[in-house]
Amino acid sequence: MREAAKWLQAALDGGSLFAKLHLAHLTFIAGQEDAALAHLKENLSRRVQRGRDTCAGCGQTRGEDTPMLTCSGCHVARFCSADHQKMASKKAAWSLWTGRHKDICGVLGKWREVGKDGVVPDSCTVDLVAFLAAMNARCPKDAEGAPEAGARAGFWDG
Repeated sequence: MREAAKWLQAALDGGSLFAKLHLAHLTFIAGQEDAALAHLKENLSRRVQRGRDTCAGCGQTRGEDTPMLTCSGCHVARFCSADHQKMASKKAAWSLWTGRHKDICGVLGKWREVGKDGVVPDSCTVDLVAFLAAMNARCPKDAEGAPEAGARAGFWDG
């Protein structure tokens, strides 16, 4: 797991938005809940910022004046077309780093409210921990219950 964390940190240093999500998963598995929550909060904040002009289906960046479909669940994710919206929710869309939108939609919608009308990040902690626990439950396990070595982002494929 340390080797995986090292590679994810390298991806993060290179600018990968979704490395934070995977680091959150790894640190949660390792029992470091506070660190996992910090990684997840940063990922969600960046998703909210990027959501205005980036298709959650294909990853293409569009101009802010380009019409895009908006997810009715989280009101953050945007899509080039209905096909891209379906693609994002059915499978790990354009990259194994992004995962399925439907897996993160609920928590992303709650995070979107942070900063509005006095909503503070800590008010989402229970939901964020539940999301991390659900991610962990979908991750392939070995005979001892530990995440399988070499399992890619399989926790998204469930």
